[in-house]
Amino acid sequence: MAKMRKCALLVLCAIMLGCGDSKDSQKKQSTQEQTQESKAQGQDIAQDSASARELLGLQENSTAFYVLKGKVGDKEQVGYLSIWEDKKRDIDIESSIENIENDPEKGRVVYLKQNSKDFPLMIAITLPNVWNEAMGDNEHFISSLDAQKITFSKDEKGFLKVSGVWEDDNPRGDRLFWHQKSYFKGEKFSFIQDDSLPLNVVTFTQEYYTHSTKKLDGQVISFESTYRKPIILPSYNPKLESHIVEKLNAQLADGAKDVSELQKQLQYLAKQDFKAYNQEKEQFDAEYAKMYSVEFIDSHIVSLQKFSYVYEGGAHGVHSTTMESYSLQNGERLSSKLEDLFLLDEKNKNTLLQMLTQKLETPEYKEKLFEETLPLKALPQTFFVTSQGIKFVWHIYEIAPYVYGEIELHIPYKDLKSFVNPSSPYAYLFGL
Repeated sequence: MAKMRKCALLVLCAIMLGCGDSKDSQKKQSTQEQTQESKAQGQDIAQDSASARELLGLQENSTAFYVLKGKVGDKEQVGYLSIWEDKKRDIDIESSIENIENDPEKGRVVYLKQNSKDFPLMIAITLPNVWNEAMGDNEHFISSLDAQKITFSKDEKGFLKVSGVWEDDNPRGDRLFWHQKSYFKGEKFSFIQDDSLPLNVVTFTQEYYTHSTKKLDGQVISFESTYRKPIILPSYNPKLESHIVEKLNAQLADGAKDVSELQKQLQYLAKQDFKAYNQEKEQFDAEYAKMYSVEFIDSHIVSLQKFSYVYEGGAHGVHSTTMESYSLQNGERLSSKLEDLFLLDEKNKNTLLQMLTQKLETPEYKEKLFEETLPLKALPQTFFVTSQGIKFVWHIYEIAPYVYGEIELHIPYKDLKSFVNPSSPYAYLFGL
């Protein structure tokens, strides 16, 4: 399939490391000192993929998400840590045919034959409380664990500790851009798992079903379906009551009790997608994806982003994001409707429209929008709660051409407080 469609799914990518200069040597020495200190304290240490996989108990096709607390430089920070396998999936079907599994029951698996333990681990740490205006994103970095710039360990209570140097080495991203814009480039950081939260570890697992058919004219028609869903494991979150864990997993993980069970369910869903596709009279390249990630966690709620992608031939696919939030007090799913968050009488609606219009009239946004977009005539139907405020989202084609993707607008909670419905489960975020 066209590589441009793959870009929609490659959220986190591989690392290529250079030889390093004297500063790199200093950073490596600092990391080695931290490692020696941890070993002296009798802690298990992980600085590469193999040892980290064992330390964390990371299963194949899974991502571990942790909420951390600690410091970057001399500043106290909250950190969101993700750890996942770097499986390179963009391979040429025809040239690699001998190295690819081809099972009629499983479809064509696009991973080169390789032991799962051989796949390198990648990590990303995001600071949800630090918005980097120059990046247009929260401050973050992505790195390979095998770069040995980061150390994982566990304290005497079994809580994860992470330390190292704030450095991005992501070749599929714009490394030069990151090095120019990062607020904390080169700073030492040290985090520990935030055990004060009832939910501080979320496990995600991902499964694919792929199939390729070679037509008489030599053209290869490809199908792919991807699912990525979360599961809450009680052993990692002992403070979360068991009946709440069960209720959350019933909604998020289709009732699965563990990662293996969820993986089987995701495989089934992907195969069902292929069966539906196979009933089409005319075959075409197709790609589908439904993938979840954590947007926000505190002691009250967990808010997830659901990413959906559909390609059914043509120039490009279409993606969208929506919010799913759940109460950590009772496990109930919370409303994602704007009219439940805000009191939208005629006056409030018009005032909010004016506020959003004013924000979109800045050069950063205005040059991207359709000419007829402003002033706004309707409120967006999608929003996300974040640690800093509300993120409003307009989907592709709603107010801008496809090339600009979804349009996101971040508004601090304090600026929206006057609109909030006091009975909304999110009201506490606004100080109500």
